[in-house]
Amino acid sequence: VSKAFKGFEYKQDLGEGYRAKVTPSLFVYDVREEQVYRVTNLPVELIPTQVSFADKEGKSMVFCGYKYPNVRQGLKFCYNRDSKIYHIKNVVLERMKENKTKKLSEEEKKNQKEQIRKEGDENPPKLISNDDIAIFPIISQDFTKLIYLFSPWKVSHTTGLGLKLIDLSNGFGEDITPKVVVDIVQEQNENFAGFMGYHDRFNKMRFIGGNKYVVFNSDFRSGAGLFVVNLENGEVKRIDQPKYRSEEWRLTTIHENTIVVRISNITGQNMVGICQDFNPAAGSLEEAVKNIKWHISEIDPKQAASIGENKLSFLSNLGEVEERIINHKGIDSIFFSLKGAAEGAKRPLMVLLHGGPHGALTGLFTVSKHYALYKGYNLLCPNFTGSTGYGQKFLDGLPTKIGQIDSDEVYAAIDYCVKNGLADSSKVVVVGGSYGGYLPCVMMAQYPELFKCAIIRNPVVSVGYCFEGSDIPEWAFCETFNKDIEYEITGDMMKKMY
Repeated sequence: VSKAFKGFEYKQDLGEGYRAKVTPSLFVYDVREEQVYRVTNLPVELIPTQVSFADKEGKSMVFCGYKYPNVRQGLKFCYNRDSKIYHIKNVVLERMKENKTKKLSEEEKKNQKEQIRKEGDENPPKLISNDDIAIFPIISQDFTKLIYLFSPWKVSHTTGLGLKLIDLSNGFGEDITPKVVVDIVQEQNENFAGFMGYHDRFNKMRFIGGNKYVVFNSDFRSGAGLFVVNLENGEVKRIDQPKYRSEEWRLTTIHENTIVVRISNITGQNMVGICQDFNPAAGSLEEAVKNIKWHISEIDPKQAASIGENKLSFLSNLGEVEERIINHKGIDSIFFSLKGAAEGAKRPLMVLLHGGPHGALTGLFTVSKHYALYKGYNLLCPNFTGSTGYGQKFLDGLPTKIGQIDSDEVYAAIDYCVKNGLADSSKVVVVGGSYGGYLPCVMMAQYPELFKCAIIRNPVVSVGYCFEGSDIPEWAFCETFNKDIEYEITGDMMKKMY
């Protein structure tokens, strides 16, 4: 009985996809010795992430540190966390396995541990950023420049980010000052909407051709683009060449001047793109990208379907997929159908709603999307107000208006499809999870005759309970009041959340 009750004891964890991760530590593996060492000079209140060595010898480190909170804290989809960039000048390591060639007495082991602990205390990490949010520190190969993403955080769990640079030509001195290279983009232009998307958009960001340029991914207008920034003047150019606007081009690796990407779109064709035409020696970014050509290798879905247990066998029977972007009532919606089947047939419409709400839907291939097309549905993917990929002002337009402005926009997009012969009004279904589960619940109450059915996954059906019981309680305050979390709440506040 006592063992069973231990399961109810409260323990801190990082929430979401990191559940049960309670005591993060940092380790170094020596490939020559084949030994694992633990970094000891990390304060217990810091969660270390995104670590890299800061010199050729591996004696110093740079990392992003999160302050360990005294409340539940989701991290996977959330930027609104106290994150800073730190530098450890002298890394102190503790060997995790006893050295078999040098046996120590218990007294010697004790003294050694004490000495390591003392050295760790004497070499604490130094704070080198001055932002509310500072993540993804990356050092150039010559160790002369450090970049990171930043934001003067407001309240939403996802926000637009900017890029800062620290000049390390003279090392990590007392006078290092982060400099803004790309600021938060308030309104998208024709090629760029700022650094936008969840954490996995940026974990492959890399220097290219020395230390002048950086290549990165970002959400952009219902797709995920590939961009390069000139660190000397902040100029940004888009360098992917998508066949579909909703395609996702994911940076995989950079070797010298060779860029390798993974490309995904609704057709289901897995593609690899390789570019060797970037010219870092050019005098300007425009010249550096002028001759870029992508060599793309495609894997036919019919061939892919024969691999393994033939789980994707239905792909071989699928016709050509068409994409159109519906810009209606100020928002973009991606519409997918099989070629020749969109008009006339009055096919049922499946409306896909993304979570967040500060996220986005793209043409990223998923089996569920493809299966719905195969089964006869047209797909509608609205990126309503609050979505990423359209600038900070568009993202900020949703808090305090959830279930209102987004609901109106989704309804207008569905109505457009019905009126233009793209959907059978009697066969509309809606699918979504998390916030994408909340919104259909709201719309089913507002328009009870609109949907034939709804597929709701892990929905936020109670904003008040999200405040009381989830690992992102501040979400409820942001979306309801557009303000930071408060723990002394009134009955009127709870009523508003309800």
